[in-house]
Amino acid sequence: MKKINETDLELVDSYIKKEMSEDEKMMFEERLKTDIKMKNILLASLAINSALTKEKLKKQINHLAAQHIIYKRKKKIVYSFSLSSILLVAMFLSLYFVYQNKDNSQQLYAEYHKVYEPQTQVRGVELNDKLQIAKVLYESKQYSQSLEMLQELISQGNENDEVNFFKGLNLLELDVNQSDIVASLSKVSKSKSSYKYSAMWFLALNYIKINQSEKAKPLLMSLSQSNNFYSKSAKEIIEQL
Repeated sequence: MKKINETDLELVDSYIKKEMSEDEKMMFEERLKTDIKMKNILLASLAINSALTKEKLKKQINHLAAQHIIYKRKKKIVYSFSLSSILLVAMFLSLYFVYQNKDNSQQLYAEYHKVYEPQTQVRGVELNDKLQIAKVLYESKQYSQSLEMLQELISQGNENDEVNFFKGLNLLELDVNQSDIVASLSKVSKSKSSYKYSAMWFLALNYIKINQSEKAKPLLMSLSQSNNFYSKSAKEIIEQL
């Protein structure tokens, strides 16, 4: 068995850290198509990265969930029959319920959101070019790089349900471009793809995250009434909305 040399490790490290020029990146990706050893080094490195960051990510999520502030202030209300006082109280209550609903939505999202875990292989790897690498980058929490690779696939006319699903997931984790998150996951949620139910679940969570529960409910109802992995959790969320 050939030993792994320092040059190969440095190349993989530069690729993962996005330090390559465009020409270097193209040359490296071309090499991945034929160099099985380099593919395995890349995937092994990404898997190690993922293992090292998983526990840290879990702690960060738990910390964020614990930081949600529940506004429960008791105030004495001096009643007045003046129109201005009534309007002030009405405005205060409206704002209170808006923020209360938003806070509840954030708590639900933090409680039920878990990063999707794709089924990728490190040993005996058969890379499907950029799509497989994009999935491994996603699994390693390198969402920007994964998204960039998926965007390249789409621009080359290689758009499909799997590409759209992982595009939507990357955008969701990066918390950017709401319209694209909805567009990408909606396409897959309406398809017959094996990612259909997962797309419905993450689309519903996205709506909850941005305090649009009325759009999440139909998706959750459909999930709760079907035989799928998310059925039980969907029922639990519906009871809390």
